[in-house]
Amino acid sequence: MDTLILLWLNQHLASSQTYFYFSLVATDRMPWIIMSLVLCWLWFVGSPGLLPKRPGGILNLHARYMAIGAIMSMPVLFIGSQLMQRAIERPRPLHVEGLLTIPVPPQLWQEVMASFPPATAFPSDHAIVIGLLLSCVWRISRLMSMAVGSILFIPLVLRIALGFHWPSDVLAGLMIGGISGMMIALSMPYQLTTAQRINRWLQCHPDWMHVGLFLFLYDFSQKFSWLFSIGDQLLSWL
Repeated sequence: MDTLILLWLNQHLASSQTYFYFSLVATDRMPWIIMSLVLCWLWFVGSPGLLPKRPGGILNLHARYMAIGAIMSMPVLFIGSQLMQRAIERPRPLHVEGLLTIPVPPQLWQEVMASFPPATAFPSDHAIVIGLLLSCVWRISRLMSMAVGSILFIPLVLRIALGFHWPSDVLAGLMIGGISGMMIALSMPYQLTTAQRINRWLQCHPDWMHVGLFLFLYDFSQKFSWLFSIGDQLLSWL
């Protein structure tokens, strides 16, 4: 079933060289930029204080707790996904010779293949982070979660069609991220006091807050390029 879905999506995408090129570009950084914007929304949405402005409204304290939980969990989950990929060593579809239809020059496709380690397919790190974010946003606004999910569903499907992941890689990633977001939501009633303290500290130090959030969101939009370059440097010293 994995292979059948992959080939069906790949054949439809490969029927147009223009769409194939566009998908290569759009699925690289665009999902991370969209998720960065959603995190900004999660940080600022809702009413201040302990009572919403209208019945059933969103409290900013709750939204920020989910945002803080997501921000703290994302690097951990992302590193965990990298470790799982190295441990399981499942080859990506694009490295399986003769499997995919590729309507681009061979030299360009060789460069694309070289940018991905051969055995790092399972699970999809994109899907893990998307699943986590959607699960956190669902706790605050189901409408927003469904809207963001509809948008981010497209790049996930395109990554399968391009051969970056098998369908089961994406499904497993969504499940891992979704369960992590549920755990953050379930722990919220027991951690609201801590969230209030963090929120007060951030309000008293807006300079540190904005600089820190900017650096995190920038690195997040670049798929944690700084984080992994620092990690690789530390590993080389060890």
